[in-house]
Amino acid sequence: MHNGYIKAYRKIVYSPVFGDSKKFKLWFLCLCKVTHTEHKQYVGNQILVLEKGQFVTGRQSLAREYNKGEKPSEIVSEHTLWRWLKMFEKDGMLHIESSTKYSVITVLNWNYYQLGEQ
Repeated sequence: MHNGYIKAYRKIVYSPVFGDSKKFKLWFLCLCKVTHTEHKQYVGNQILVLEKGQFVTGRQSLAREYNKGEKPSEIVSEHTLWRWLKMFEKDGMLHIESSTKYSVITVLNWNYYQLGEQ
C-alpha cells in the first residue's frame, strides 16, 4: 500500500463527498487502501482472495488509520466512520461484505477509473 499511485479525476470536485472534508478523507483513504492486483491475504487463520479494488478492514483498524495524527478534538469515532461507509454504499460508491471479524470493501467502478484510459 505504500508504493504506486492512484488516478484522481477532476470530476471528483462535483461529487457530493467532496463538500465534506472528513468524508472526503475517508473516501480517499478507501481509494488508497484498495489492492491493484488480485492477491491472497491472511485474516486471522483464514485466507481471503482479494480482487482489484478491494481491501479488508475492521471498524477499529479503520478508525486507527483514519485518525492517525489527528488532534483529540478532531477524532472521528469508529461508529461514525462505519455510518459514512454505509452511506457511501447506499450512494453506489462501494460495496461492503461483512462478517463478525472483518469486512471486505469493494470500491465500485475501480477498474473503470484506474485501469481504463480516459
